[in-house]
Amino acid sequence: MIIMDISIFMDILYVKKIILLSFLMVLSVSTATAHAAQFLWDARTEETQLNPKITFQRTISLEYLPDSIVAKELQGAQVTEYFLSDSSTNGISELVEKINKHLEEHGSHVRVSDAVVEYTVTLTGRPTSATVDYKLVLIPTISDFLIREYDIGSPALLDVSWRSIRVSGPVMIGGIEINLPVSFLQKHFPNTYNELAGTGAETILLSNLLDASGVGLPLAKWHSLFDPTPIISDAQRFGFNGDIVTTYSMGESRIGVSAKEKISETSSADYKLTSIEASDSATILVPGYATPDILLGIEVIGTSPNALDGSQFNDQGQFPVFIIYGMTGIAASGAVVFFWWSNKKAKHDEFLGQSGIDPAYLRGVQTSTASGGYHTNRGEAHLITNDSKTDAYKVRGTMPRDWK
Repeated sequence: MIIMDISIFMDILYVKKIILLSFLMVLSVSTATAHAAQFLWDARTEETQLNPKITFQRTISLEYLPDSIVAKELQGAQVTEYFLSDSSTNGISELVEKINKHLEEHGSHVRVSDAVVEYTVTLTGRPTSATVDYKLVLIPTISDFLIREYDIGSPALLDVSWRSIRVSGPVMIGGIEINLPVSFLQKHFPNTYNELAGTGAETILLSNLLDASGVGLPLAKWHSLFDPTPIISDAQRFGFNGDIVTTYSMGESRIGVSAKEKISETSSADYKLTSIEASDSATILVPGYATPDILLGIEVIGTSPNALDGSQFNDQGQFPVFIIYGMTGIAASGAVVFFWWSNKKAKHDEFLGQSGIDPAYLRGVQTSTASGGYHTNRGEAHLITNDSKTDAYKVRGTMPRDWK
């Protein structure tokens, strides 16, 4: 009688270990996004599609010695700078011009005609540290994002390559510089700025706030979600109605894409400066059935009220039957391969000889006794041997190689 070895199961665990290690290696080489921005474009209606919203946030932390020059100026300080601009505010036209120049250089058809800017900076000083919180909200008015209107059999094309807006250098709005974090310190805390000037801290403070480069992650790496609820008859009974929507989103960590905070820091004998930005995130809402594409080097989204060729959903918002059967077939094929491999492994080990102890060389020994009328049949198996060379020879092939 042959008792099967557990080596098959050990091999299975080994294969799983290799898969897990490969997964972790992919995560470890993922590239973090370069800049921080929260982007939202609701392109579902004519009213909302004209005014996307981009929010830029950053926190600067400055640690210092209690008796330093920086400490004397920042300890107990509480300063807030805030303004909300409109088209009549000085500097908006110059900002619009810089944005359009950036879009033109990157081949986008979109143009900005106006912008609303909301700017908030707050510094809070403590005995040995201070924090400066920056928040900049940009709401541009865009046009020319519709490359082609929808026609029967031909989806509408939306230009989405403009989303990675970036502006370099000083940006003066209403007499306040909003793009370079160092400007706030220069204006309100000149002694602190003089201590940081010409150091690595000033380099960090010169990094632009108006930078949505990270949102330029190719749409093929974004998540997409199709919502057919408004057109499903059962859902309409509960008041759901309207147009179907496709949502594209980014900002979640997954294989190949790592969403991490951007942290930069520098230090000297008297202070340590750290810049922290949240990871990039973005959402684009598109009406109808949508799919991304590249047109003459420009990233576009094609959208149609009817299912596009190659769409993973049908007009009822359900997976086609052939996809369902295909997924089932893949799972069944995987099970067949697994059992085939296990069977082949078992047959291979059979020819290697005895893999367990033949029961003919074992004797059952009772190990449990009880008083009264209750008794259990508990026992264990002992090897039959009188330590003679003959008996040892009989079982040696069934024991581990180092058994004596």
